[in-house]
Amino acid sequence: MINKSIFLLFFCVSYSLVSAQEVFKLDQNTILVTGKSDLNLSPNEIIISLSFQEYFNDKEESANQKVSIEVIEKRVRATLEKAGIKKDKITVSGARIIRPYINRIYYKRRINKTLSICIATSDEYINLVRQLESDGLFENDLITSVNISAYRHTEKEKYEVQSHQEALVNAKAKAEQILKGTGRKLGEIRSIREINIRPQQNGSAYSFENNTSEGSGFKPISLGYSLEVIFEID
Repeated sequence: MINKSIFLLFFCVSYSLVSAQEVFKLDQNTILVTGKSDLNLSPNEIIISLSFQEYFNDKEESANQKVSIEVIEKRVRATLEKAGIKKDKITVSGARIIRPYINRIYYKRRINKTLSICIATSDEYINLVRQLESDGLFENDLITSVNISAYRHTEKEKYEVQSHQEALVNAKAKAEQILKGTGRKLGEIRSIREINIRPQQNGSAYSFENNTSEGSGFKPISLGYSLEVIFEID
């Protein structure tokens, strides 16, 4: 009878403190709780993909009027330097030969090249675009695209561990609150299971926030966790 009374008291306290979706009684000596954490991390590296291509100075596309990819790249890199982009933050990520087809007309082939540029903040991105405009690199379809291709945080793994620990602490706090007043104490952890699937984020899904007053100016990387933790009860 004593054990049965303790069980009924424990069940009532559990039900009144936490919803049935967050706490489940397994038996008299274990308890399962859901611990959560919510950590948003602003990236400290944003990868810009900048593409440019050869063009002709005349409508007939005469061979001697073609502006070579070497000349154009020299101009692009000079502009990047003006924008404060260091050389070690620039890499060649692609090159191809294209033949434009416009209004059912094939134009002469030309080389298209892509650079990957690593920046840290939205201010650097805006400054880069403005410098490209100022130097006239959007004219003659010289610059064909400037896109955010990827983003990351160099210490993401460290913050993932922190977020996981915060979820575990949250689970422990819930379990201790439930046991409060029952005369029993929380014991060792029996098992831990991650129950949420965090969405994969990429550059194409990563958007700019004009009203952000601090940080990178881009939507943060979500590192939230939700854990099911089974504790023993002493």
